[in-house]
Amino acid sequence: MNNFERLYREGQHNARVMAIAVHPYISGAPFRSKYFEQALDEISKHDDVELWTGGQVADWYRTVT
Repeated sequence: MNNFERLYREGQHNARVMAIAVHPYISGAPFRSKYFEQALDEISKHDDVELWTGGQVADWYRTVT
């Protein structure tokens, strides 16, 4: 969550991207995946945060550059 909080503060001035790679080591084990789900829940509570795929980020970038 520290990474998100820092990027969220910096993102008030310009766009930031926080890429999250999800390996089966994390998503395939319930005792690990619950922490990932908790982090996503916290992140998604912010109305001004978008949860996008890599393709969606690329499409957005092409429109602003």
